[in-house]
Amino acid sequence: MKYNSSKQKTPFIFYLGLTLLLMVMLTTHMSTGLLARYMSFSEGGDSARAASFAIEVGETLTQSFELSLKPGESQTKKISITCKSEVAVNYTVKAETVGNLPLTLSWEEQSGSFGAGGTETKSHELVISWAENEDSYLYSYEIDYITVTIICEQAD
Repeated sequence: MKYNSSKQKTPFIFYLGLTLLLMVMLTTHMSTGLLARYMSFSEGGDSARAASFAIEVGETLTQSFELSLKPGESQTKKISITCKSEVAVNYTVKAETVGNLPLTLSWEEQSGSFGAGGTETKSHELVISWAENEDSYLYSYEIDYITVTIICEQAD
């Protein structure tokens, strides 16, 4: 009987595959420690908050009032604006009528600004006048509305 040596020997490919498997397992085991070594953790917090933006208007603006004007006369209404904001504020005051009566509206000062922080109050006077040459009997039972608008915006 002949001896077949190829059955007894383990093929070279088997040893090569076994060696590669051991190398992969060894490098995987060693690389897990490397990854952990370079990881970092950080903790932090945030204490940000929104700044307060508070504008108040005096009672004269929020209440109705009656004008007793005749042609050629004028009347003044005082409007106060109070700022309690933590930021600087720019503002503009506008007034307009419905247009039923020939009224002219004018401000002594139409815009302004408040500084940041604290409480500050500014007053503005609205002058409402009726032209002297507008005295028609057609205006005798007319009603007109004056709308005052205050536009406030944060100054940068």
